[in-house]
Amino acid sequence: MTRKKLKLPWFDLLMIIKNQIGAIMEDIAEARADDDKIDQSEVRNIVAENLLEIVPQVANAIWQANGGAK
Repeated sequence: MTRKKLKLPWFDLLMIIKNQIGAIMEDIAEARADDDKIDQSEVRNIVAENLLEIVPQVANAIWQANGGAK
């Protein structure tokens, strides 16, 4: 049984993460602007929501790097 190596588009993955970190910072700034305070649970929720947005982008980048949906 031969295993196919999975190609990882490192630069694309880094750009996805970089962009999402920017989105997290914007969301935190918006939440802070609403009432001038943000607690730890709000930060956790914002980060969790943004991390969920990363999953399909990362999956798509890996899929494309490995010959899918050209």
